Amino acid sequence: MLSGSGSIKGNLTVSNAVVAPAQGAVLDGDLALNSGSHLDLTIGIRNEVETWYSITGKIALGGSLDVEISNQTFLASDAVVTLLQSDGPMTGSFVNAPNGARVPTVDGKGSFVIVYEANAIQLTQFQANPPPAQLLNISSRAFLSAGNDDPYHNQAVLIGGFIVTGTVPKKVALRGMGPSLATSGVVPALDNPVLELHGANGGVILANDDWKDTQAAEIMQSQLAPGDDRESVIITTLAPAAYTVVLKEKSGLAGNGLIEVYDLSQNDTSKLANISTRGYTDSSNVLIGGIIIGGGQANAEIVVRAIGPQLQQNGFFNALGDPTLELRDSNGNLISFNDDWSTNYDQVSSSGLAPFNNTESAMLLSLPRGNYTAIVRAKGNGSGVALVEFYDLRR
Repeated sequence: MLSGSGSIKGNLTVSNAVVAPAQGAVLDGDLALNSGSHLDLTIGIRNEVETWYSITGKIALGGSLDVEISNQTFLASDAVVTLLQSDGPMTGSFVNAPNGARVPTVDGKGSFVIVYEANAIQLTQFQANPPPAQLLNISSRAFLSAGNDDPYHNQAVLIGGFIVTGTVPKKVALRGMGPSLATSGVVPALDNPVLELHGANGGVILANDDWKDTQAAEIMQSQLAPGDDRESVIITTLAPAAYTVVLKEKSGLAGNGLIEVYDLSQNDTSKLANISTRGYTDSSNVLIGGIIIGGGQANAEIVVRAIGPQLQQNGFFNALGDPTLELRDSNGNLISFNDDWSTNYDQVSSSGLAPFNNTESAMLLSLPRGNYTAIVRAKGNGSGVALVEFYDLRR
């Protein structure tokens, strides 16, 4: 075996041996992997590959390619990972990984497609085995203050963000709910919610006031028609990208509002991922985020975060100083609680999603299919704008 992270100056020929370069390894010359050789690579956290940092010469490929994904690494289906790259040309191929072939990982937990470029080899189209559950429906609820009582212009709106990942468009339904909440005992409720969908550049893509004004037949067919005509619905098909949903009361009145996003094309390879909602919370009102996990057999690997102080760096002067976070199941049972994320350091830091401020909250959980609710509270007598976020690590 040849392993390590040092430098080799000169040409390297490998026969009947395993080569396992580590981060920082450099080959200043040509590489020849002959029959009987094995190139052993490991993909770690944040898709970092234990491979050569630099190969200055040409590469002649042969032998076998072995790739293992570490236990705490969850590759997205649209991830592209470079396994080997050189400054010179690359010829030949691995006997067990021809161009375009789907190759199983050493640990049997997935497979991927190998793509040969002129001077690089890439791993793409990762598939977990068994396929994991995914986020199907997401929702967020918060109290919106009256427009006249909103000096910072961010307490009278509820803003939800989500990402469509993958390569194909996804059909979704967006709902802005208010009056229906009162029938569930959530009072006061928004009297007349208005819903807007924004693209990544901030521009408005679609908007709706009363759901019967547009798409009434399609909404009824989807079985997502609200119980009150004043509530808002948008059905649309979205290309993979980041989107924002904005909910507000038409006349600037106060009340509780709810944003919902439904996946109407659950069999597509594209998925909903990385959900965040920004709203106001204080000692009397909480910020709530909800997800429904479905499909697949394996658990979904989810990071949940409550962000406050970090928002101050983005110009939110009334950001919540010290949020707490709890996750509950469909029966209201407490699954996990966190105040300061550093108490979950070993768990959260491995995901690459550790918050910047120690007073913010985060947890990493392996969740089976079901309904889950995250609740962000203001600690003590605090108040301010906060974010509740869900990250699907296996998207």
